[in-house]
Amino acid sequence: MKDTVNGSQIEPVGLHLTARYELLYLTERFLVERDDVEADLKDNDGRTPLSRAAWGVREAVVKLLLERYDVEADSKDEHSWTPLWWAEEKDQDAILLLLETGLSNRRTG
Repeated sequence: MKDTVNGSQIEPVGLHLTARYELLYLTERFLVERDDVEADLKDNDGRTPLSRAAWGVREAVVKLLLERYDVEADSKDEHSWTPLWWAEEKDQDAILLLLETGLSNRRTG
């Protein structure tokens, strides 16, 4: 099932794109300066900005997103792939460590 807003399918939005391409300054601006941005919004593939950052091997953006309380660290896309799965697929130890630590902190905190 595709996510919708007011009956329309969601295309990748600004935050998804800034996360995917590690535009850290713009990602921070979306998250800090705007109150209409959902940090965990899923796009047409069911991926969140965190998933896009993990897929694109964007360590700084992954860290930034994991610092937020409103980002689900283990959200699944339409294929049931999580950000952790993407990091493993891309063989990215630094991102794997960030995600594993983020998941562990949320489970114990």
